[in-house]
Amino acid sequence: MSYLHRITNQITCKRFFYTSVLVLFAFAKAYSQDNSSNTRATTFTAGNLRTLMIELNEYAEIHLQASQTTNISITTTQRGEYKEAVELTHYIKNDTVFFKDPISNIYQKPDDKLAAHKVTDAVVKMVIPHDMNLNIVAQSASIHTRGSFSYIQINCTSGAITIEDPNCDLDITNILGSTTIYCDSISPEIRLGKKATFNDKRRKKRPNKNGGIIQTSSGNISILNTEDK
Repeated sequence: MSYLHRITNQITCKRFFYTSVLVLFAFAKAYSQDNSSNTRATTFTAGNLRTLMIELNEYAEIHLQASQTTNISITTTQRGEYKEAVELTHYIKNDTVFFKDPISNIYQKPDDKLAAHKVTDAVVKMVIPHDMNLNIVAQSASIHTRGSFSYIQINCTSGAITIEDPNCDLDITNILGSTTIYCDSISPEIRLGKKATFNDKRRKKRPNKNGGIIQTSSGNISILNTEDK
């Protein structure tokens, strides 16, 4: 092989090497951006607030903890390629805290045929006073509440709902998804197909309470003891 050919081969190999490095770097940067997360946390005094109203159109994983605290704390984490497209916001009106996920006015989704599969992946964690009413309306969500609130009402199109140790009235509709209640003092009184009504044994001390109702169209309803978790 002539000297000229050796030099040419060396140059070609170097070009290939640097091009490969640039391509790998670009992929790594894109992967990092797509898998990064936005986390925000806020805490404020509950004061005279009596109701938490959550209204969600996009999928979210929601964790709600009842507490003896007088504060409300909200932590949100958003991931996904279009995490900037949805704003997780809250505001106060009268005695109610509203939590919603409107589409951002300043974000434009690119013309992507696969956009429907690149939605945000949101996780919402809240700790709120146990004497507040909880009202959730969601299209698709994974909802997990723990502890006793004043009242729990959930309307969900699809997803999984888990309620742990609720010493309060329940009104739950999960059209397509499954609903699981963990509570040692609850036993179903009436169960017809996809509907269950019950009374809490502890309600002898609270005669003004009416028990609860859980219903679904094509999902499942489970009422279990806490030891079954």
